[in-house]
Amino acid sequence: MLFSCVFVVPNVLAKPALDARSFADEVISFHEGMPAARNKANDNAPALVLGAPYHSDPSLTLGCGGVLVVRFVDNALIDVKGDDLYIFEIGPNIEATQVSISNNAKDWISIGQVAGSTAGLDIHDYVSEGQSFRYVRLRDLKQSCDSSTPGADIDAIGAIGSAARYHFSDDVLFDFDQSDLKAKAKQVLLHWLKDFQGQTGRLQIHGHSDQRGDNAYNMTLSEKRAQAVAAFLQGKLKKGIRIEPQGFGESQPLSLLGTAQSDAKNRRVEMIYVSD
Repeated sequence: MLFSCVFVVPNVLAKPALDARSFADEVISFHEGMPAARNKANDNAPALVLGAPYHSDPSLTLGCGGVLVVRFVDNALIDVKGDDLYIFEIGPNIEATQVSISNNAKDWISIGQVAGSTAGLDIHDYVSEGQSFRYVRLRDLKQSCDSSTPGADIDAIGAIGSAARYHFSDDVLFDFDQSDLKAKAKQVLLHWLKDFQGQTGRLQIHGHSDQRGDNAYNMTLSEKRAQAVAAFLQGKLKKGIRIEPQGFGESQPLSLLGTAQSDAKNRRVEMIYVSD
């Protein structure tokens, strides 16, 4: 996951068709640029970019050259027809921001730049078919550093190209180092099926491991676990849904802390539903 930078003239829309689940859920990091916002309230503002836009103050001022990284938790950014990602900016100045996306918060794909108001970006030319992304990074490009709110003023980040994401901890589904579903796991998956509303489309089943042990072994185990979930669900889903199991090993961690709690968070199975 890599690549280029191109200036994009954004499509400006008053109200893109985004529901509550479409917006960023978690701030991963915020490095305020210099000069920073003169308003001390900005110190506690990163969470203001989460959820639906306010369309007015308060917002997060990035500062000159500031960098913000957010994560989608219950949804995934995917490529759909037209624009996929929206950046909501407010304030009196037009300030350019470079936008990148990632699966793991380490390898970034630059998808262009936005500047002002509600700006949409299409990720189609930068990604492969079937890819989904959880992280978005905004980097202010230092084009307005002399105001009282230097850098872009971010109100919200939304994915109109959005797929539902479901998380299952490995200890709920499997015994340690095993790929056979527990009896309890089958009950959990059957309970999930009762609430699953998918009719047609793709259900991507992704196995993930922590970063302990051999990478090749972790990849194999994560593949077997994804396949075990897929085999259980096969025939229980509606006929219009295609199941696509895949293992990612340790390549897409949710946490990089290296603690026992972090490792437990990274060991998981995720299901991403992309409707037709």
